[in-house]
Amino acid sequence: MVAALDRRRQERFRLNVCAVFFVLWSLISAGGFVDTGWASSEWTQLESGLALRHWPDGAHHPELTVLRIDPEFFRFVLYSASAERGADRTVRQWVEDKNLVAAINASMYWEDRETSTGLMTNFGHVNNGRVHPEFGAFFVANPRRAQLPPVDILDRSLEQQWRKRVAQYATIIQNYRLLDAKGENVWQASRQEHSSAAVAEDSQGHILFILQHEPVSVHALGSRLENLSLDLSTAMFVEGGVEASLAVRCPELEAFWNGRYDSRLLPAPVASRPVPNIIGITRRRSEPGVPDIETEPEFFGR
Repeated sequence: MVAALDRRRQERFRLNVCAVFFVLWSLISAGGFVDTGWASSEWTQLESGLALRHWPDGAHHPELTVLRIDPEFFRFVLYSASAERGADRTVRQWVEDKNLVAAINASMYWEDRETSTGLMTNFGHVNNGRVHPEFGAFFVANPRRAQLPPVDILDRSLEQQWRKRVAQYATIIQNYRLLDAKGENVWQASRQEHSSAAVAEDSQGHILFILQHEPVSVHALGSRLENLSLDLSTAMFVEGGVEASLAVRCPELEAFWNGRYDSRLLPAPVASRPVPNIIGITRRRSEPGVPDIETEPEFFGR
């Protein structure tokens, strides 16, 4: 009788521990999400030129989050650990330290945890001066001539003079294409599944920061973006796994999300990971015109 009672007490204790763990897992895996209206699948206007939308899954977690940014209201910036020795920050810390409105991963990186896998340069600072032969997308910002779009994502396969076009911008980030210039999925099917971060452009010139929370194949993500009513013209893959992160910090919302492990039972809770390179946004203010620069940086052609 005593032994049976002890077993029941032990079982209740285990159930209570599991319940506590589940609550903690729910809070951690949500990535610090604090927006009480997250379950809505409609666009939420956070401020002028900035809108957020979630596609929730069936378990009350955001499965896909998209932040839509109007370049008329926001300027795009690149921050790299290679330009700031000793910097070791999560995306949320980048946002806080640099007083950004939002940020997402800029690219994958090599084992030195600083160097981008593709071409990356920013106002004279060269993080990686080599063009990756297999990467087909270039994110460009901060034009050297006022007549150019303030930000763009170029499809390398459709740009006959892509070297000259890319060199007209002070900020350049090269990554794998996810959607081509027609908005069509170009990623090959694979069984590998993980959370993913992507940056896209729509037909109106808006830039979209995208986080796929739930682990899926990148091909599946591309197919989903292709079929959603986002009117995307092109997109690039910027990071996968638990390092994939998105942060927003404005008066209407302060939130952070990062990727999850692939688990057939429950996504394991993970702490946010430091990332070396991020694309961020700041509110645009009136600025003097930029001078014309016709010469190409010397890192092209290496």
